[in-house]
Amino acid sequence: MLIWWVDSRNLLIALCLGGAVWIPLCLGRVLAAVRLSQPDGLGSPSKPVDQLQSDAIRFFTLPLRAVRSLSDPVFDFIFSLLSFIPLLLISYFAPTSSPSSTTASNSITTTLAQNATTVLSSTSSTSSIPSTRPLQKAFQTISKHWTSMAFDDDPLHRALCVALGYAAVAFAGFVYLQSTKGVYGQSVNRAIRDGLKQQLVLLKVVLFVFIEIIIFPGTCGLILNLATLPLFPEATVWTRAATYAASPVSTGFLTWLAGTAFMFSFSTSIDHVRDVVRHGVLFFIRDPATQDFHPIREILERNSGTQAKKIAISALLYGGAIFLTIGSSVYFLRYAVGILPLHWTQARPFSLPIDLVIYRFVIPFTLNLVDPGTRIKSLFTHWAKLTASQLRLTSFIFSGKRHPEEEGTQVRRTWRAVLLLKKANITDAEEDDAEVSKREVYFRKDGGFGRVPAIDTIRVAQGRQMIVRVTEEGHPLDGAGAGVVAQQLLEMTTTRATDKYEVVYLPPHFKTRIALFVYLLWFTGSLAGMSMVVVPLVLGRYLFSLVSSTPVHDLYALVTGIYVVSILSFAVRQITTMRFVLPTRQHLSAIRASVTACLVAGVVLPLLLAIFLSAYIILPFSRPSKTAGEPDFPTIHLLESWAVGTMAVSAIHSFITLPFRRPRVRFDEAIIEAWNNGNRTLAFDLVTKAATWRMSLLFFGAFAPGVGAALAWWNHSTTLLAAGWTYYHICRLAYRIAIVGFGILALAQPASKLATKWAGGLREAEYLVERRLRNFDDVQRASG
Repeated sequence: MLIWWVDSRNLLIALCLGGAVWIPLCLGRVLAAVRLSQPDGLGSPSKPVDQLQSDAIRFFTLPLRAVRSLSDPVFDFIFSLLSFIPLLLISYFAPTSSPSSTTASNSITTTLAQNATTVLSSTSSTSSIPSTRPLQKAFQTISKHWTSMAFDDDPLHRALCVALGYAAVAFAGFVYLQSTKGVYGQSVNRAIRDGLKQQLVLLKVVLFVFIEIIIFPGTCGLILNLATLPLFPEATVWTRAATYAASPVSTGFLTWLAGTAFMFSFSTSIDHVRDVVRHGVLFFIRDPATQDFHPIREILERNSGTQAKKIAISALLYGGAIFLTIGSSVYFLRYAVGILPLHWTQARPFSLPIDLVIYRFVIPFTLNLVDPGTRIKSLFTHWAKLTASQLRLTSFIFSGKRHPEEEGTQVRRTWRAVLLLKKANITDAEEDDAEVSKREVYFRKDGGFGRVPAIDTIRVAQGRQMIVRVTEEGHPLDGAGAGVVAQQLLEMTTTRATDKYEVVYLPPHFKTRIALFVYLLWFTGSLAGMSMVVVPLVLGRYLFSLVSSTPVHDLYALVTGIYVVSILSFAVRQITTMRFVLPTRQHLSAIRASVTACLVAGVVLPLLLAIFLSAYIILPFSRPSKTAGEPDFPTIHLLESWAVGTMAVSAIHSFITLPFRRPRVRFDEAIIEAWNNGNRTLAFDLVTKAATWRMSLLFFGAFAPGVGAALAWWNHSTTLLAAGWTYYHICRLAYRIAIVGFGILALAQPASKLATKWAGGLREAEYLVERRLRNFDDVQRASG
């Protein structure tokens, strides 16, 4: 049965390959060799390859030669007429005063006529040659591949033969269906058309998805690449082009990754803005988090022109955002301020891998402590509300509620009122001209109201006005607005029941105020971003210039400047709000516990762990140095060892606290509980206690074999030297023996448990059969 299934599978595969590949391949080979294998004369052998290619060129250029056979006589006749008129004019106007002059003039006339005739005839005879040379080269290339399709067996020409076979079958089917007038032919034709339409729709979806996922982020990355050219020294468009040409795959992937990161950050910023402003303000930007967002359905429903227009508008939006947010600031800092380009190379590296420590500990700790995202969002919200209040846009942008103080203007009649910025009560609005003329300051109402979207998922109809001018009660002011409101109400009762609209206040010169608000948003955001970069960078460069004569990498300078500015601002804020009180014993105990915990868990424990790992992983499998002047005993680099140990402690802690590792360590739970309860002293003491016994084990494991090796070397150094052994060899042997011992100890407990389990199973199977519980009825039946 199995053999029958295997044979059936192989037969099915062979039939599929034969029908899908072999038959089209043979058909393509035959069609490619039909024109090229005709005998040259009666019974003559096949032509050489060059002649075959020439015949192929003539075969492919047959339509062109047919057209030229009809058009060349006409054009030759036209060029002959054009050349006859200049020759006639030259011979008519030639001078004939004297024989010598006649001879000279005739020679000149003859020369001009010959040159004109030559130029015109050459033009007429070769007018079509330059236009046919590219076609001739193309036909030569096609004929070369056509010949190779008939004779070569490489994968490319085999694939071309298969494609030619499919094309021939499709053409034959098309001719058959066109010549068939019956119902069957029409149904088959209709089915084929439907299938082709589905394939074109699928191709359309794949194309636009490819553009959205690959091309669009890559374009954003390319624009971002151009916008950040001033950041790097000696970076130009030509150097970037050379980089793309040298390594197109890796550079293209990095460009795509940068564009994707920018698009993600831009989308995140839009989401933050959407959380702050009133629902419906950003109705023109689709929210991907909503249930109404269906990109594949939109691609299927919209035509290709509309979808391409949408992508082009998105490209302009993202490109403008890149140049306005990043490009303008970068170019301004480079050519106006002179801070850029960055010092991107490190002349002298640090002995300590400070990059690793900063990336792994300092920056995450600072981000968790400061929470810059929340602070920036709070500052942005406060600034935006203040700016909107000054521009009288609070009702439209934020709340949607009425703000009477923004629905008018304070009119000051005297210089005294202007200098003192006097304000009238909102209730003192102008009612009577006689009363207004007596007041020094009065409140004049202006502006109007508008019907605006109240949700972000509102349907945006093409060409429809989304902000309709209405009265305070919501009635449209003109007929066009009444038509738009009627359409909206009709949609809300039929297809768009979730759409919502509301009436908000719109100040005078509404569009100008909105443009000014957006400009202030961009200007203050760019200024704040440049200040957050320039001030720490300049401060960091200055601090490093005090201790080093060579320029330091600007990343170190920026990080140092940020921390110095943060510490100074925190110190100033604490000093201004500090209450001078004497420290109590509880405060001193907390300081002592925190300092001890930091020294033990942050310095000693990582150092011992690094020494332990070096002793048991690197030392047993390394070779002693043969360089003259170097010691033959192992050395410990404290700073490098501490950095490696810090990373190892972090990795071990991350592995222990993974979600799938339950139950958690009791010390960890106790520390977290004490910290959350506010007992920081107890938490630090628990950290010290948890690290102390681990330090003891690490200290014993790291130095015990080394001490044993030192004692052996001290007692038998002469014998060992005579045998060719050095202290390095003794240390390696001691730690190898320790590895074997620790391995035996580590395997002893699992081996003991396994042996106990095996012995218990054997005892149950052989000696404890009568102690097993059985049914009482079965026992009576067996005994009876």
